[in-house]
Amino acid sequence: MTGDIIWPDGWRLDIEALPAGFYGLTDFQQRRSVVAAGLHPWLHRATLVHESIHAADGPVPRWLEGREERRVHRETARRMIPLGELVHVLQITTDARVAAAMLEVPVALVWARLQGLHPSERHAVRRAIENAAHAA
Repeated sequence: MTGDIIWPDGWRLDIEALPAGFYGLTDFQQRRSVVAAGLHPWLHRATLVHESIHAADGPVPRWLEGREERRVHRETARRMIPLGELVHVLQITTDARVAAAMLEVPVALVWARLQGLHPSERHAVRRAIENAAHAA
């Protein structure tokens, strides 16, 4: 698992209680990101990566926030699940829950990584799964 976290200069990161359903938030005016206290370590790390992407990329107009969340989620998955590790795990299992445990990431990131594959990456994944099926 990778997912290097790079924060822009002058940003502050806090860990604190957030409302139910919120794992993290980024306040661009205060140059501050918050990650919810008490998260599972895999979700904590994923949230740190996710919020660091928001901080680095800057704000978007309100009407683009939904699209931006989906983009940042896919980018988080890409950073945390390198293609080689994904291929290796998919040669062992195609169960997303098992793959997530092996990769030490939330299941939602496995799905996001698979949905966000570049066509060349999709070909590598398909080939790995087919080879594993033939070897079994």
